[in-house]
Amino acid sequence: MPLAMINLGTSAVVTGFNGKDSIKRHLESLGLVIGTVITVLSETQGNLIIRVKDARIAINKGIAQRLVVEEINDTNNLCHKRHRRCNRRGHR
Repeated sequence: MPLAMINLGTSAVVTGFNGKDSIKRHLESLGLVIGTVITVLSETQGNLIIRVKDARIAINKGIAQRLVVEEINDTNNLCHKRHRRCNRRGHR
């Protein structure tokens, strides 16, 4: 689903990008690569502020509609390597 459809305070994993390669490279330079966990912090007229690792990034609504993510409900059970649910003891 597009990042634009994610609710405030919700975390998601980046799964892809539908758009020009130049914009994709720019997003990658900001840390928005496949597998990255992001959190939506704020929304104003479709424009978003998201948390990527320890940084806050502003994304306009056009980019938010092209950035494909998968919503996650419980970040405590994500495997640190694959950002998928992991039941192995000691993995976070």
